[in-house]
Amino acid sequence: MAKWMGFFLSEHTTALHSMTENVSVQSLGASSLLLLISQAFLNDFTVEIFTHNNKSYVGTIYDFFEDKIYFESDGQMIEIKFDNILNINLME
Repeated sequence: MAKWMGFFLSEHTTALHSMTENVSVQSLGASSLLLLISQAFLNDFTVEIFTHNNKSYVGTIYDFFEDKIYFESDGQMIEIKFDNILNINLME
């Protein structure tokens, strides 16, 4: 992965934008999920997250740590554990 001073190079950003709309987290391994979350975080992408409790949140990833993310949606901070995430959609 090409990275320079914390910024992903243009071809990686382009590849992220060309991702399919809906990423099923169950089909990803732990390292792929962490990579997806970190790229959304570093590029400040707006994402939609669906959880096991039938809720969806649209916003940005404020921070992530070990097994959870801190998600900013509608002006409030939400803590979501990785195990509780069903799908992640990249919003355009």
